[in-house]
Amino acid sequence: MNPSTSSNLKFTSDEPLQRQQVNSSEDYLELLQLWAKEYASYAGLRKLKGAIEVSLFLMDKALQRRTVSLASDPQHVLPVRQAGEELADFEDRLRDWAEKFLQTLSGDKTQLSPDLQKETAWVTFEFFVTLITEITLVGVALSLSFKEKYFAYKELLADLKSRSLEPADFVVGVKFWSLLPEEIKALTRTKPKKQVGGTGDPVSVKHSWKYMQEVIEEAIATLD
Repeated sequence: MNPSTSSNLKFTSDEPLQRQQVNSSEDYLELLQLWAKEYASYAGLRKLKGAIEVSLFLMDKALQRRTVSLASDPQHVLPVRQAGEELADFEDRLRDWAEKFLQTLSGDKTQLSPDLQKETAWVTFEFFVTLITEITLVGVALSLSFKEKYFAYKELLADLKSRSLEPADFVVGVKFWSLLPEEIKALTRTKPKKQVGGTGDPVSVKHSWKYMQEVIEEAIATLD
């Protein structure tokens, strides 16, 4: 573990540490294992899977996809408290799950097949807005500017294209609309409908990612 990592750590028993606080994903997983075994509270353990997925979203997409895939494996699904189960017993079972989940994630057992890579890339696209919102709301020490959200979205779309997964222009635009700052939305309202790509009916900015990018690029130089 890199010794310079420790000075950046900020976490509590209820809040797992975040990937951006650590120099490498290897160190991050090692520290999470120590946290889960020795320090994590019941509330913290319940947040672990979601916290890992959100924290890795912009820092390590490959590991984020492995996490999503592993969490869907019946042997590694987040446990649910059973009727009549004592809280202390469930907490022990949850801690045992966390340790095994992190040990497996740290190993080489969860390399994704091409089909699973496609599946997890598509799931990331489907939940992009939710993930970006969670990054903002869960107290992660990563405050994303609009530019960072925009470039992350473009990177994700490029990744989908490289896997022969290209959502419709309409779908891509509508999905990103809610992340536009109000000043860019205001600018879009001044733009007339137009034909995109030389075919089809004229569309508004909201309903075309290609058109939306033109407006964003026009405005982005003025954004913080």
